[in-house]
Amino acid sequence: MKKLFLHIGTEKTGTSSLQGFLKLNERQLAKRGYWIPRCLVRPNHSLLAICCYDEFRHDDLCRYYDIHEEHKWLATREKIRSELLSEIASCNSDNIIISSEHFQSRLYSASEKLRLKLLLYEVGCSEVKIILYLRDPASLANSHYFSDVAQGSVSRHPDLPNSHYFNNLCDHRQTILDWSKVFGKDCLEVRLYDPYGTNSFSIVDDFLTIFPQLDHSSFKKERSSNVSMSALGIEIIRQINEIEPFWVDGLVNPRRKKLNHIIRKNYKGKKYGMPEWLVNAYDAAFADSNEWVRQQYFPKRDQLFVRKGIKESQVEISVSEKEVQRVLRTLHQYHSLKLKKIIFVNYWRNILSWVKVKASKIRQNPSARIRQ
Repeated sequence: MKKLFLHIGTEKTGTSSLQGFLKLNERQLAKRGYWIPRCLVRPNHSLLAICCYDEFRHDDLCRYYDIHEEHKWLATREKIRSELLSEIASCNSDNIIISSEHFQSRLYSASEKLRLKLLLYEVGCSEVKIILYLRDPASLANSHYFSDVAQGSVSRHPDLPNSHYFNNLCDHRQTILDWSKVFGKDCLEVRLYDPYGTNSFSIVDDFLTIFPQLDHSSFKKERSSNVSMSALGIEIIRQINEIEPFWVDGLVNPRRKKLNHIIRKNYKGKKYGMPEWLVNAYDAAFADSNEWVRQQYFPKRDQLFVRKGIKESQVEISVSEKEVQRVLRTLHQYHSLKLKKIIFVNYWRNILSWVKVKASKIRQNPSARIRQ
């Protein structure tokens, strides 16, 4: 039987960096007795979260995995259960590490969390340690805004704190209580993201302190691939969302390919900051929750979170509208060139295919060459 270290988020706490580190070092970790399941496909193991839904949801996660119908979702559930059981049984490691922020953000009900627990026990994980990182709610929502816009939102600011999604993300007391009810309070390892508000926090370095027996110097570490995008860049994407929607017929709109790359390359600078009234709304909405977490888990701290001020960004709409047209022209040029290349390649492929067919016929019937 194996011990599982289950990292469940929350979102916007450096999860991509951590998952990239685990993927980069999976062989080194395996040599030291820590296995990263390969059947879960991506560094972000959200596929396992999808398998624990109460019922099929045609949400963005399912769409990313090309799961558009219930029967395919059910088949995926069974496939992952079977492959995970086989992989964990055959690996020589006593410890398993699984990571996805979508366990916290997408498994809403107690029955979904219980389904995850039973599945983990079924595949051979007799002991589960849940690792949960918490972030200041206003900072989390502010950071989340780019992700929302990048996936099609046309809102001018993050949703209100009482929205279902953000209430689930930011009510840390409820998150701890919900997961404790299913897995037990002692199974939870609660940690703070950027506890001193330095903006230089490394989740990889912090995560490794959970495993003091490992030689941390032996692991590879990637430089952060997150390039800051300016508030203007985000506003340009938001406006393009109104012209070229992110989703078309349940699939990512192909006409938007390279959009984020163009924006990241050309629009760096002052980051987005949500309005002061919204910052205050988040602070007020989750003050009691934060204080409960402080008393229960971090009583020596004067306050649970320390953050630098969030200064509202100002973007001139008239300027952004001109930039939108410029970006759309660049995007159109890229896709036009790509289409020309596809046509050119297909043309020569067809000629090559015709030549191969002719050559094959001549080899099969040499007399045909003589008659010609």
